[in-house]
Amino acid sequence: MVAPTTNRAVAILGELLEEGRNIALSLDTGGIPPPAPQYKALAWASSVVARLEEVFGAGNARFQGFVSVTELPGFTGSGIFGYALMRLEAAIRDLEQGPLSGVEGFVAGEVFGDFLEMAQHLSDQGAPYHVAAASVAGAVLEDGLRRLCKANSRTWVGDSSVSKLNDLLHKYQMYDQVTWRQIQVWGDVRNKADHGEFENVDAGAVASMIPGVREFLFRFPA
Repeated sequence: MVAPTTNRAVAILGELLEEGRNIALSLDTGGIPPPAPQYKALAWASSVVARLEEVFGAGNARFQGFVSVTELPGFTGSGIFGYALMRLEAAIRDLEQGPLSGVEGFVAGEVFGDFLEMAQHLSDQGAPYHVAAASVAGAVLEDGLRRLCKANSRTWVGDSSVSKLNDLLHKYQMYDQVTWRQIQVWGDVRNKADHGEFENVDAGAVASMIPGVREFLFRFPA
């Protein structure tokens, strides 16, 4: 049974979902959306982030997953904005159905799968969406590496990065040289996408990166 406070949260998030759907219609112009709907999309996202943090907490996978979508290049385009709506819908379903007894890793795995599906969809659209696909797949990879380090009590100094985490895991022989080298390649693709080197992001490399990351996370769950 859904508690009264949860009912209120569901209602508030439901209103934001409906508002987001209306904004999505104004973004779907077949080209670059006009400024006004884009501003509305950004303001809407800020409201949703605030509400999700209140309901789930900043450390929750649903909150973090939504925030990750809003930080993607081209968020106010209709395609990526649509994925933000999907993440909000998933959060509302979680509230309606109540907490599950599964561990955090199960939830993380579900979120990873959702984001890799998003990356695959973006990659399938071709240029320039493959750049955003590289950012998404790279973020999933980094988070998977971070979880793998924590699960094996491996610590690092400063901020995490694909390269730093990969070196740490390889140092402790978590996987072989071939796997280490492949992850470095994926990290380079992700860095080019995240640092504006869009012309250097190869669509073919992104297309092979997505199933590769999925397979790696399956082989090395955390």
